[in-house]
Amino acid sequence: MEGGSHGLSEYSIGFMKRILQLGILLPVVFAGSGYDQAGAADYATISSLFENRCTRCHSAKEPDGELVLESYPRLMKGGESGKVIAPGKSDKSLLVHMIEGRKGVRAMPPGRNRSRLKPDEIKLIRDWIDAGAKPPMGGKSKLQSPNSK
Repeated sequence: MEGGSHGLSEYSIGFMKRILQLGILLPVVFAGSGYDQAGAADYATISSLFENRCTRCHSAKEPDGELVLESYPRLMKGGESGKVIAPGKSDKSLLVHMIEGRKGVRAMPPGRNRSRLKPDEIKLIRDWIDAGAKPPMGGKSKLQSPNSK
């Protein structure tokens, strides 16, 4: 065991250094990806989806059902039907019941001329809720859209 290598080759030491670097860099990669470290969508991804698909009717200006989807606090407050998010429990979340169009619940969006959310969009919302419906990183909770003025 020369040079204090304890039987490790230079290749092994280099490999271990790369593994350590990867462990340090992965959180940085996830931070900008729209997903948290557990692989669930982050609030920025969810709010973008709401902005593109929901705020036509659920903005602070005359929100349908008093449900505003423009900010995290207003989303978590819910609407006239009560809270719509049960953190950690997408199956118990009224929002999921509505976007999936479950029996006995008003399907969202309503009407024939509006397209329903796609399965992958619903999965993003479900995954975010199941991961705890965490608030936005960095404190930014309001969408930047024409409807949010």
